[in-house]
Amino acid sequence: MGGARYFNQDLSPYCKRLKATIALYDNFKPASKFHPNWGKEWVVGVLKECGSDDEAAEEVDQEVTEKVEGIILTVNVPNVTSDKGVLRFALYDKATFMKTPLDGQVAKIKDGAASIELNNVAPGEYAIICYHDGNNNDALDYDENGMPKEDWGMTNNPVLMGPPTFDIAKFTVENKSLDLTIKF
Repeated sequence: MGGARYFNQDLSPYCKRLKATIALYDNFKPASKFHPNWGKEWVVGVLKECGSDDEAAEEVDQEVTEKVEGIILTVNVPNVTSDKGVLRFALYDKATFMKTPLDGQVAKIKDGAASIELNNVAPGEYAIICYHDGNNNDALDYDENGMPKEDWGMTNNPVLMGPPTFDIAKFTVENKSLDLTIKF
């Protein structure tokens, strides 16, 4: 912004990015208590250089936060092999992939299909894994050689020759809701 100001260029693209950054701070969840979670005050201070006073910056903060709170991910599985049991879904980011999910939901199966909605998803990169818990034991069952006995799938519907990875399943959430389909 300093260079743009020095050369009398328009600051609005920088200001727009700063406004969007505030929402990221509001929705950020540190991986542990030792991970940094500071910086919003600095962004609001720089935003004042865009001609915003404290009240205007708070309005922008509220507006962007409301926009993020409206982001919904709808996940559909259209090809479940039976209506027995439930489908279990887990939302991950790169740091939590295949560990503790950021959000988890259970869906009932009707006529071989199920769907869920994940609300208030912050912008970022995520992956979703789901499986058909046909016997309701709250676990994906495996046979003796380590292969899953129950159907499962993940975002982007990749064909795998080994365990899933975040990079294969990742998708990006921006400032609009998404509809995703996972096929078994």
